[in-house]
Amino acid sequence: MPSIPPVLRPLPNLLLAALLLGLTGCALLHRKAANLPTPAAPVAQTTDAPAQAQGNAIDTAVGRSAAGIVTVLPEVRSVAAAGTIATIPYDAIASFLSKPLLISPTELRSAARISVLRDDHVAVGAPHVVHIKGLAQAGAGRYAVVRAGEPLLDPQSHKLLGYLGIPIGTVQVEQTAALSEGRLVESRREAQADDLVFPDDGNIRQDFTPEPAPPGVAGEIIAVIDGVSMIGQYQVVAVNRGSEHGLLPGHLLQIRSPEAAVGTLMVFKIYPKLSYALTLRLLAPVRIAYPVVSP
Repeated sequence: MPSIPPVLRPLPNLLLAALLLGLTGCALLHRKAANLPTPAAPVAQTTDAPAQAQGNAIDTAVGRSAAGIVTVLPEVRSVAAAGTIATIPYDAIASFLSKPLLISPTELRSAARISVLRDDHVAVGAPHVVHIKGLAQAGAGRYAVVRAGEPLLDPQSHKLLGYLGIPIGTVQVEQTAALSEGRLVESRREAQADDLVFPDDGNIRQDFTPEPAPPGVAGEIIAVIDGVSMIGQYQVVAVNRGSEHGLLPGHLLQIRSPEAAVGTLMVFKIYPKLSYALTLRLLAPVRIAYPVVSP
């Protein structure tokens, strides 16, 4: 076997060193690409028993393990409310709050009313213009448009309590005259000639605190807005009991059928002898003439 020349004898060691250097460089590049920390050089360890014991106590208090993992436990957090929390579906009664729902015989005769619709329309909605008579002595502003509905009679006394007020919308009047011009800015229904017009101050109550009505209240449902025969949840009904009987906004009344309790309603608009209420929890369909009593 021929001998290796002296010049080439160091070659295997150089090749091995180059190979090791290349592998080390690859490992460092891999760590850098993976965002892994470069291993630190070993340092001398010292033991401080009191400090270590204190550190262990702190770790235990915050739930930190030896591996540096922090345990987070559930806890209650509170955030200040941005406004009033609604206790009922506000949209169900919003259009009823600032508009008269009970029209007296005097108001039916003397209230301002829509006289003329433009372009010979029979009915119009927002943003159409309407002409109103009876506002000559009133000022500019927002007015509620209400349609007079059926007469409301007390079933016990058979006396006329007034006429059902059906909300139609809101009209903005910029200047009043013998025949004032106004623009409908909000419509729940289409306005028609002879619909009544009342001042709308925009002062709407948005919070109600439901609580049982005082003992001894006993009346019945005498009408329902929209004139349906079967009353469902979140519908507005008229009850022949009001402030003279101790009712206030937010009072709850129990609805009864001939056999049992079938639901709950909450009063939101009060007149002396009549109230308007929103049906809440119903266990069965409800009809006009069902009794309502204190819970």
